[in-house]
Amino acid sequence: EKVDKQKPIAEYPRPQLQRDSYYNLNGQWQYAFVKTKNFSVPNEFQGEIIVPFSPESQLSDVNRWLMPDETLIYKKSFILPNSFNQGKVLINFGAVDYLCDVTLNNVSCGGHAGGYLPFSVDITNFIKEGENTLLVSVTDPTETGIQSRGKQSLNRGGMFYTPMSGIWQTVWLESVPNNYVQQLWLTPNIDKMTLNVKILINGKIKKCYLEFLELNIAYLCEPQERDGYLYFVGEIQILNAQLWSPENPKLYQINIQADDDYFNTYFGMRKISTMHINGYQVTALNNQPYMLIGVLDQGYWPDSLCTPLEDAMIFDITKMKELGYNMLRKHIKVEPLRWYYLCDSIGMIVQQDMVSGGDVKESILLEGIKNIVGMKIDDSDQKVMAKLGRGNIAGRRHHKQEVRDTIDLLYSQPCIVSWVLFNEAWGQFESVQLEQICKLQDPTRLIDHASGWHDQGVGDFKSTHRYIFPYTAPNDSRAIALSEFGGYSLKVPGHTMIVKKAFGYIPFSNQEKLNKAFENLHLKQIIPAIKSGLTTTVYTQLSDVEDEINGIYTFDRKVLKFNAAKLQEINFKMRQEFNKQYADRMK
Repeated sequence: EKVDKQKPIAEYPRPQLQRDSYYNLNGQWQYAFVKTKNFSVPNEFQGEIIVPFSPESQLSDVNRWLMPDETLIYKKSFILPNSFNQGKVLINFGAVDYLCDVTLNNVSCGGHAGGYLPFSVDITNFIKEGENTLLVSVTDPTETGIQSRGKQSLNRGGMFYTPMSGIWQTVWLESVPNNYVQQLWLTPNIDKMTLNVKILINGKIKKCYLEFLELNIAYLCEPQERDGYLYFVGEIQILNAQLWSPENPKLYQINIQADDDYFNTYFGMRKISTMHINGYQVTALNNQPYMLIGVLDQGYWPDSLCTPLEDAMIFDITKMKELGYNMLRKHIKVEPLRWYYLCDSIGMIVQQDMVSGGDVKESILLEGIKNIVGMKIDDSDQKVMAKLGRGNIAGRRHHKQEVRDTIDLLYSQPCIVSWVLFNEAWGQFESVQLEQICKLQDPTRLIDHASGWHDQGVGDFKSTHRYIFPYTAPNDSRAIALSEFGGYSLKVPGHTMIVKKAFGYIPFSNQEKLNKAFENLHLKQIIPAIKSGLTTTVYTQLSDVEDEINGIYTFDRKVLKFNAAKLQEINFKMRQEFNKQYADRMK
């Protein structure tokens, strides 16, 4: 896909805390790869890289991997517009993978560790009139380290993909007053028809005023000091508000003034829960039984890898919705905040995975066999944690903090209904404790503590994966989720990116056979399981990814492998069967 190299991604990157102050730094930067040991900034850089695309991607114009013993140095010069500085100047990074240091005008002014979450650096004291020179130095160990990395691998192939490094989300400047809003949390309560607001202040603010435009509500928040921090809080009655759902993705805008700081945000009134009906625990949206019919979404694209363009995000979300799916399981990746905004506004439920990490272990196949034969493990046992790649205490501590930070970041998104803590034992540890931590932090959402393997008996779901063997719904007191299934594969010549060997669970030679097998799978196994309590499904997967050819779409999104009308019909039958089972509780 062609992009404007001067401003390849221009959309505002933080829709739930949007200020007028916005200076986008995406575009052409200089870059240099150097050996990390005793490195220094070179006098001559090696070329231009298009930010925010990782150097491994085509759209970066670099097409080179950052190796674990290397440092990638970015350089960008900029001149601030007149009157831009309103008190403080912040540089915001959507995400940088993995460890980075930020230098402005030869002074180190901050840094960050972690490849999937945003961060900001206050550069007020380091900017100058005229030209400013920004340097960002990045290292990334990929699987030679223990950090969260998802499916990235230096030995890519099969279900593991090309790694990404460095800046891979939007970089931008904003100016704020000396005292400003740092973060906010919005909690809807449809049972009371209220919205709870909590706003974190950086500095001192006297008044915080909320204006709900469409609802014709004005509200003055109350100050509250807690643990040395200043918050403004409030519980606002939201009468006659429409409830958010995929069928009616209604969002409401709020203008907020905190002394001299002005910004806008939005919220949706919705509730996710489970209900005990007819002997089963059933997922419910807005106090109505509601089947979650989802697709596994890896969030990779052939030309940009993990960095999505606006049109690409809209395509994936809208096409899955058109095919009858109401949920995307965002698989061991955190997307740019605009992706969640688009799900909020288009109407797509999200099941959000935490990003996996830990040591690389060759025993992962053995763990799968243990799961298949029903062998129970205790993931809080030190030896078990080591086998699952979590023997490092510092790594476990860092992952717990990253989970908390992920929930903090995405807390106010209406689309997200559940957190997936671990997937198929990758880096799994102490999931009972972590589930309790997450429930305490966010009691408004459901939790799948161990998707697929090594269930520890906690959380809101009995979550299983089934690719080859027949599926029947298990007996459990929790909601029954088939959180991965299918994976039917078809190679479409001219639309693949296979480097090593094609990967898929059950291969088919043509679309007719693929479609027939998909239909039989649902009619003979999935829909009958709904009668036995199945309440959530996640088909693998939205698109092919590199060697994986088990997508509904090809990797380039040019070919839909399935008959659209047939997919719509099958998903309709699933909803129909579910609604019939729980008709007496439908309003």
